[in-house]
Amino acid sequence: MKNQILFFFKLCIGVVAYSQVNNPVCMENLSLFTQHAKVKNYEAAFTPWRQVRTTCPDIHIATYVYGERILQHKIKTSGGSLKKNYITELVGLYNDANKYFPKKYTLASTATDKAILLYDNSSADTQSIYKILDQAFKKDLAGFNNPKGLYLYIASAIDLYRNRQKSLQEILDIYDQVMDKIDHEKQKQLTIIDPLLSKEQNGILNRREQRDLKQARAKKSNYNKVEASMEGKLGSIADCNKLMQLYSQNLESKKNDPEWLVRAATWLYKKECTNTALFDQVVMPLQYYPPTANSVFYLGLLYHKKNNPTNALNYYQKAIRDANNNYDRAQIALAIANQYKNLNQLENSRNFAQIALSYQPSLGKAYLLIANLYARSANACGDSTFAKRAVYWLASKTAALAKQVDPGLQNEAIKASRSYSSRAPSKEEVTQSGMTGKTIHFSCWINGSIRVPD
Repeated sequence: MKNQILFFFKLCIGVVAYSQVNNPVCMENLSLFTQHAKVKNYEAAFTPWRQVRTTCPDIHIATYVYGERILQHKIKTSGGSLKKNYITELVGLYNDANKYFPKKYTLASTATDKAILLYDNSSADTQSIYKILDQAFKKDLAGFNNPKGLYLYIASAIDLYRNRQKSLQEILDIYDQVMDKIDHEKQKQLTIIDPLLSKEQNGILNRREQRDLKQARAKKSNYNKVEASMEGKLGSIADCNKLMQLYSQNLESKKNDPEWLVRAATWLYKKECTNTALFDQVVMPLQYYPPTANSVFYLGLLYHKKNNPTNALNYYQKAIRDANNNYDRAQIALAIANQYKNLNQLENSRNFAQIALSYQPSLGKAYLLIANLYARSANACGDSTFAKRAVYWLASKTAALAKQVDPGLQNEAIKASRSYSSRAPSKEEVTQSGMTGKTIHFSCWINGSIRVPD
């Protein structure tokens, strides 16, 4: 209910139960509490609202739109047992909202609202909050899209693990499911963001497009924050040593389960456990099962470990082709780019970063990666000290692109861009060199150029 649009009350016979239209007390109190609530006079709205909620709970959705605000006000301004009673009443209101207006108030949305209410007010134990969210997640996954609810779901599960009420494997499974959901929600926003980028850069967005782009970016940013918070909450629970112990114990019984093998490989990769014999043992059997984008990617990593770059590249390219959608293709291509970066194969790294951008133009992390690759090459490119340091201008310009396509990376992009720029020739050095306004070409792997600033 937190994200309800601004409600403008209109008494409409079509949305009011017939028997209640003829109930003058209900109709009078409905009108009365609505008028008070509109101007945030929640104390005056409380009594007529409660009469409507008790006598005719399905008369109008306003009972729930404004009812939440009224009870939130009462909770905020009360204490002790009275506050506790209002919290209980709001939980009941959420239940009834789903009961009487399920299209507007879905099972998942009301469940997350209840869990957040109880958590914020320390009104339920961890097990109770987890149970509310777990049931909603399993019964109404499509509607479970509240960022705070998603974080609270995994956070409560991790707290149960810390209290020895859940196993590490259960935590990893829940974490994977929540991440799948977050990825799905981010993909939905990217279908709005990516097609509008070129129009934004050319300054031809209309007002509706500007609004849509702003809202989509805000939603995507919220999911990115949840993802970062989840990683922070997980902490050292799933470090390399614990994963090695868990998967070593289960490998023999799970070696014929390709889904388990891929999940295990994913966690080992995520926690930088790829340089282990266990990673090889988890990934090798995947070549005997129908390929998926992820399984093929991990086989590529394996062949890179075996110093077989040709097979590695073939698997990498196949992983991108086998991905289900452009979002997954971009994520895999960026992962491959990072792999080549770690191997100091800078041109290959840039090539795959550019492939990632071709599938997701708003992937600012790809620009930051390319900028870093350019900065690494400062001493290897250019035929003079001035030209070598000029590479940093190119790195700075590239890092700035990350901020343009993804405002969520603004701080990181600005910091990187300024850092690179500070290593480029100073204004005095530009003047002394006589290079002002000229273009410097880099004949190394960069194969690009930069104009010397005025």
